[in-house]
Amino acid sequence: MKNNIRIVARGRFPSSSLQEIIIGPEGNGKYVFREQQMRDGKETWKFSLNKKSLAKIDEAIAKHKFFGLSSHDSLAMDGDQVAMVVTQGKKKHQVVLTNCRLPAFNKIIQAINQQLPKAYRVSYNDLIYKFH
Repeated sequence: MKNNIRIVARGRFPSSSLQEIIIGPEGNGKYVFREQQMRDGKETWKFSLNKKSLAKIDEAIAKHKFFGLSSHDSLAMDGDQVAMVVTQGKKKHQVVLTNCRLPAFNKIIQAINQQLPKAYRVSYNDLIYKFH
């Protein structure tokens, strides 16, 4: 894999939970879960992805043109937010969605989730409720 990936999914309220996924270019990953964003306690687990899984993630990032996607915010006060930062060499791009649908972004997240251990998959409203 040639990418460093960081995904954060959280609710808009401080009492909401927070998930964070970090995947390095060698497949070393970390999953962080915080029951409430403003609390000190968090749980962290490490995982490792093989080269085949990393290649599938790279393919999804390229196929759905992550580096050409833009952030969107519905300006709603509640709901959820998901952010993904991908660093590829010296190129770095971030997309943040707040209560919005962006099908290409969701397809990248779904491709990443398919490669992650089931317990560490990221979720947010648009993926859970399938509003498409």
